[in-house]
Amino acid sequence: MWLGHARADGSKGEAQLAGLIRRMRGTGVRAPYVHAGPLEHDGSLSAARHPKARRLVEAVRRELPGVRVQAWLGDVLSAEGTMGMDLGEPATRERVVLPG
Repeated sequence: MWLGHARADGSKGEAQLAGLIRRMRGTGVRAPYVHAGPLEHDGSLSAARHPKARRLVEAVRRELPGVRVQAWLGDVLSAEGTMGMDLGEPATRERVVLPG
């Protein structure tokens, strides 16, 4: 199940979160993907892009055991001929794999 960025950035409130949990219950969905990016060109992810993500993850863990929230991330690659992420840089690759 794909969920837009509003689930992680705080645009959706508590009522919408409760509604999402109700709609997901019993569907068999085990991996909702939440748009939490895009990544910065250096491979990092700004915390400002997903200020309410913890609330979503905690609610899903509490209300829907066995469901695992996944982050949908991406960026334009510099290899595509535009300003973007250079995956040839080891530090960039490490930030993509190991946030923080």
